[in-house]
Amino acid sequence: MNNKQLLRAAQLLMAIEEGNIAQVGAILDEDDGGAAAVNFVNHHNKRQTPLHDAVRGGDPQLVDLLLSRGANAELRNVDNKKPLDLCAGLDGGRRRAVEAVFREFFRRNKLVRGVEREGQKVEGLVRTFVKRPGTAAVGQFYETKLLTMVLFRLLNEDPVRVFYLGNNLDEAGAFDDIVLRVVDEGGGEGKVWCLQAKHREAASSVNFRDLINMAKKGGDFHLVKYFDSFLKIRYMFGGGGDHAIFRGEYERVELELIIFTPAVINFPEAVECQVTDRIQVF
Repeated sequence: MNNKQLLRAAQLLMAIEEGNIAQVGAILDEDDGGAAAVNFVNHHNKRQTPLHDAVRGGDPQLVDLLLSRGANAELRNVDNKKPLDLCAGLDGGRRRAVEAVFREFFRRNKLVRGVEREGQKVEGLVRTFVKRPGTAAVGQFYETKLLTMVLFRLLNEDPVRVFYLGNNLDEAGAFDDIVLRVVDEGGGEGKVWCLQAKHREAASSVNFRDLINMAKKGGDFHLVKYFDSFLKIRYMFGGGGDHAIFRGEYERVELELIIFTPAVINFPEAVECQVTDRIQVF
């Protein structure tokens, strides 16, 4: 950043600290570095961004303003926390208000390819969707095979008449490979599945301790990544939106998050798990 951009960033952080929404908007409108300041990383304060500071302050209008001006909700501070994670430190009313802003933000950026079936009639594109970064050509044929099998099952299963099916949906986080909603024509909320497919050789294995080792969070199967994605999905629900998949109240929707892999999980004796060879999905 040049000196003018650094100055704008400092002014922005001060305005956020003071809760001055009008000044924050004015700074972001400046041509000489205002827009660049919205994702400024403050290395003198735990690598937090203006959005981190706004969430910590608990002002939903300020959070909404920053998000609308391009603030990146995925950036993490030195504690590996995204701005949304800081809601946990707010009191009940402010936490719910800020969470509602993020929920609406994720909904505005939701994009899903939907397929509705009525008899054998298939509707076309409902809306486009954002492909999650880093997903191209990773296990592509494995994902395509699974997606094709799911689609075939949906089109040939009598009880399933209306469904929405997506692949690589950004709003599903790590559970983006197959995202499916089956609609309950009886008036219920239906059911949603979000699946992450990890192709491995059949003889390969994964140690359970590697899934929970907080010193090494970079593995494909580490549960911290999947918990972050669960939170993202959870806050997509609610608010009365019309998202084809993430609509309705979270508490009333039956949601399953699945990590699908041929690899064998090696569990220590102290861990209990349920093993099944077959499951009836629909």
